[in-house]
Amino acid sequence: EALSYCWGDSKDRFPITCNGVRGLAVTENLHSALKRLQLPNQPRLIWADAICINQEDIDERGSQVRLMKDIYRRASSVVIWLGEAIEVDGKDLWPIPSLLEAAQKNLKRTELPIRHGTKDWVRYVLRPDYTTSGDLDNKRWNRTIKSLILLLHRPWFLRTWIVQEVALASHALVMCGCHIANWDDFYRSVSYAIDLDYFSSTQPEMYSSLQNIEHVRRDLAQNHYSRPLDLLASFRIFLATDARDKVFGLYS
Repeated sequence: EALSYCWGDSKDRFPITCNGVRGLAVTENLHSALKRLQLPNQPRLIWADAICINQEDIDERGSQVRLMKDIYRRASSVVIWLGEAIEVDGKDLWPIPSLLEAAQKNLKRTELPIRHGTKDWVRYVLRPDYTTSGDLDNKRWNRTIKSLILLLHRPWFLRTWIVQEVALASHALVMCGCHIANWDDFYRSVSYAIDLDYFSSTQPEMYSSLQNIEHVRRDLAQNHYSRPLDLLASFRIFLATDARDKVFGLYS
């Protein structure tokens, strides 16, 4: 299995045991991912770039970049780690099941406890008191939508390297805390929320990033490759610590 995750702050590091030797330092986000992925009674084989590539060796890093296509395409699955659980009003809330159920029933906006929001709807929904005094009729649905928006604010969604990691995966799983969903269900749930016009008027990058990833994923499934400049333009809002990775992250 190959891991897709956001490195996070490189200053916050935790030691792990690697090849029987303790002392390899990994970021807090990778550390929490490994803890969640560890099985209680059997081994699990995970490929994670920060561990499997010597980050101090420029030649090794360069050669490994050229292998990324094979690594992520041939993995039995790509595990997308979005971080620990989303909390709304102090409770762990995973929005995907509620949205997926509504999507599968093809419920229209008029059939859901939703009103049209304000001009700055996303900013408004993130207020601390939104779930108790929000503009939606149903408080449970308030919490569901707020948790989805908080989830899509996670930095993973705008990281350049994740494009190829998801697009090349034959099977992808999304993990957030202890919650898991396959990519198709996850994307369908978010797309459903997009169709209900939760994001488009205020923060279009919140949904365009996912849509662009899915577009490339479907193209690759049909062996269709975009022109390099078109690809770079589609993902121009994505971020990379090293500006050159804006190209190398899409190289495969």
